[in-house]
Amino acid sequence: MKPEQLNPEITTETLVEQNIEQPSAAPKSPYAEPTGWRMPLRWRVFSYMMIFASIMLIILSLVQTLWLDVTYRYVRINQVDTAASALESYLVDGQVDEAQQLAINLAQKYEACITVMDTTGRELVRADILSDCLIHHMAASEYSRFYQLAISKGGQTTETYDMGAFGAAVQGNKMQKLQSYNQTALVYAAIVPTAGQPLLLLINVNIIPMASTVSALNVQLAFLSVLMLGVALLMSLALSQHLAQPLVNMTRRATKLAEGNFEPTFEGGGSQEITVLADTLNTAAIELGKHQKLQEELVANISHDLRTPMTMIRGYAEVMRDLPGENTPENAQLIAEEATRLSTMVDELLDKSLLQSGVQQLSYERFDLTQLLNQLDDSYSRLRGIDGYDIIVENCDETVYVFADRYRIEQVLRNLINNGLAHAGEDKLVFLKQTIKEDVVRVDVRDNGRGIAPEDLPYIWERYYRSRKASRRRFSGSGVGLSIVSSVLKLHGVNYGVESEVGKGTTFWFELQIDK
Repeated sequence: MKPEQLNPEITTETLVEQNIEQPSAAPKSPYAEPTGWRMPLRWRVFSYMMIFASIMLIILSLVQTLWLDVTYRYVRINQVDTAASALESYLVDGQVDEAQQLAINLAQKYEACITVMDTTGRELVRADILSDCLIHHMAASEYSRFYQLAISKGGQTTETYDMGAFGAAVQGNKMQKLQSYNQTALVYAAIVPTAGQPLLLLINVNIIPMASTVSALNVQLAFLSVLMLGVALLMSLALSQHLAQPLVNMTRRATKLAEGNFEPTFEGGGSQEITVLADTLNTAAIELGKHQKLQEELVANISHDLRTPMTMIRGYAEVMRDLPGENTPENAQLIAEEATRLSTMVDELLDKSLLQSGVQQLSYERFDLTQLLNQLDDSYSRLRGIDGYDIIVENCDETVYVFADRYRIEQVLRNLINNGLAHAGEDKLVFLKQTIKEDVVRVDVRDNGRGIAPEDLPYIWERYYRSRKASRRRFSGSGVGLSIVSSVLKLHGVNYGVESEVGKGTTFWFELQIDK
């Protein structure tokens, strides 16, 4: 009597249906709601633009009010120095006529009066374009005073005069009444050494008060402030729309991603960084979707593969307990085989976890690979008589030594052989081949089964992945066999791969360095 006859409700499919829980609604992501208030990006951009515009306006106001007069004086003094240097070069060489023409040009360019006198008071160069010029209306004693003052200060001096005070002081000299008494006059005096006698160079420029100019600039500044703030407002709105909106959209999509919606719909835009971020999130969503799918497959695979031997063990144990006549060696052997199968599945899951976590380290040693292949052939020999399966070992006459983890390489070979047996063709043959290529040995495990579809090939090394057309024979395992193969071979740092053609079979291969 079979256990299914005593307990018809205890079947593999029934247990699978009873033990697979329906997926519940994904819990609400803790990131869906902000933990504290933070200023949105668009308002942050707006604030920064307003602060920037305000700082620029403050700097502009300081330049126009506090520093305008200082800057203006610096510019006028620099113009006087430039004109004096140019004239002195001509006067030193005795080119008076050229100096006269240059003085006229400089006077017009810089709005200045220029005169050059010798020690007798004779005027050699004259350029008078200012109506209220000082140096062309002063007494002869003033020229002498400037001459002595320049000598006492090392050859040159600069003096400033209030036009109103100076006009009252020189009335006794019968000077023409000056018109612009609210200005400040700047007089530059320098001694120019020449071959004959030293000359006195005088340059006069007027420094206009900046009060009225500052008032006019303040009006312009008020208008400019309104204009700049308006422009800053428009730019901040455009910039925030350009930068913030893609991030807002991605944030909403990320919230859905945290809730379990893994469709990659992140859209970039705005800048290269945002586009790269969107592409990265799309890739992450695809990978999360894969892991979600693998998790769902894990539930189904583990429920089926682990509970099947558990059901068999429980069923036959109950039969042997309740029916003394069923307590036979055959039933006990079946229970032992199913327990071994269950233990193997658990070991595979544990091995995969250890390999992925990096806890499991390789133990390298020099061993005979050819001998290992022949031993595996012997260990599977019982399948020939039981199920008609057979393993054909090819090119294993020449002994090859390799330096690797023997236990892990054997585990790789067993997983590949079991996979070949699970997908073998009608001939029930699996071919184990050794090929020596220079200093490398290649091991092939081939079957003549239905093959692997091209769309499935990129995923066969993933844990718990199974093709929809995968065989469900007794050799089907926990779904981690090929994943363990991939992990072990990656740890060894060797080449490996798979070649398959639908309807003609599959060949798994890897290479090891020969240890001579």
